[in-house]
Amino acid sequence: MMIMKTKQRTIRWTLLVLMLAASMLLSACSSASRIAASSWPGFTVDGETVYVSYGQAVRALKLENGNQIWQYPVEEDRALTFYAPPVVKDGGVIVGDYQNSIYSLGTGNGNLQWKYSEAEKRFIAPGLLVDDLILMPSADSMLYAMTSEGTLAWKFDQSSEALWAQPVYDGEKVYLASMDHSMYALEVSAENVRQVWSVDLGGAMVASPALGENGNLYVGTMTQELVSVSPSGKVLWRFETQGAVWASPVVHEGLVMFGDLSGTIYALNANNGNIEWTVTVDGPVIGSGALLEDGVAFGIEEAGVQAVSFNGVKQWSHPVDGELQAGLVRAGDFILVAVTNGDDLMVVLDPANGTERWSVPSK
Repeated sequence: MMIMKTKQRTIRWTLLVLMLAASMLLSACSSASRIAASSWPGFTVDGETVYVSYGQAVRALKLENGNQIWQYPVEEDRALTFYAPPVVKDGGVIVGDYQNSIYSLGTGNGNLQWKYSEAEKRFIAPGLLVDDLILMPSADSMLYAMTSEGTLAWKFDQSSEALWAQPVYDGEKVYLASMDHSMYALEVSAENVRQVWSVDLGGAMVASPALGENGNLYVGTMTQELVSVSPSGKVLWRFETQGAVWASPVVHEGLVMFGDLSGTIYALNANNGNIEWTVTVDGPVIGSGALLEDGVAFGIEEAGVQAVSFNGVKQWSHPVDGELQAGLVRAGDFILVAVTNGDDLMVVLDPANGTERWSVPSK
C-alpha cells in the first residue's frame, strides 16, 4: 500500500511539473491551475490574529488558541473560492479570490470594505505592501497596484504568463518572478511603474524569490534549478536540483535552505552556490520552511513536519494527518502548519520541540 501511494504521489507531481514546464500553455491551462491552487489554505499572521483564506470563506482566528473571531461571508458561498494568503493594511484584510476579485475586509469584524472585480483571472499569491500600495499579482499576467481605498493606481503587464508568486521589495526595487521564465525588477510609485530590467532564468517560477542579507535574490524554478540573481539583474550562479523547486528558500547567515519535489532538502553557500549539505526526507517538500533558533522546519507532503539543524542534522519531527502543501509560518512561539485532506485545517506546533499547541478542525 505504501509503495502504491508513493507511486501515485510521484505521478501526480510529475504530471504537474510537466504541465508547468509547458509555460506557453499555462495561462490557458485551467486544469493545471486547479491542481495547484485548490489544494491548501492560505494564511498570514498579523499581531495576535491569524487570517485564513480557504474554500468558500476567509476567517480570522486568535493566534493563542485558534478560536474564531469572524468569518466572511458569514454563510459560506459556493460561488466563492479563496486560496491566496491575505495581507493586512490600514485596518483591512486584503485578499484575492479564485475568480477575479480583490476584497478588503475589516480586521475587527470581517465586514466588506471594498471589492475590485476588474481582473481577468484568479489570484494565487498574496499581495505585497509597498508604501501606500497593495501590489496584487494575478494569473492573468498582470500586477495590480491598489490603494487602501480600493482604487486601481496602475497595472504592470509586461509578463506574458501567469503570476503565482508574491513580489518582494528591497526598499528600492520590487522583484517579480513569473511563469514566463523571467524575473522583473520594477520601480514603483503611487502614480506609475517602470521596468528597470528583466532576466530570463530558463524556467517557470511559481514562488517568490528570497532576499538575502547580501541583497542578492534566490529563486527556484520548475526546471530543477536554484538561481541567484544580483540586484542589477546579473545571474550569479545556478545550482541543479534533483526535483522542481516549488517554494521560496530560507536564507540565514550565508545559507540558502530549501526543499524540492524529489524529497531532498538542500543548504547552499549563498555567495557561490556550493553545496553545504543535503537531507533526504520521505516525500516532496512543496512549501517554504520556517526558521527556528537552531535550524529550519519543513513540511513534507504526507509525512508531517521535519526540523533540520543548520548543519544538516535531523532534529524533531511531528506527524500530521493529511497533506502539507503550503509553506510553514513562524509566529513567535508558534509554527503554523496548513493541512489539506486531513482532520484539521491547521495545526500549530511548538518550535522548540514540535509538540502540538492547538489545532483547527476542518469542516
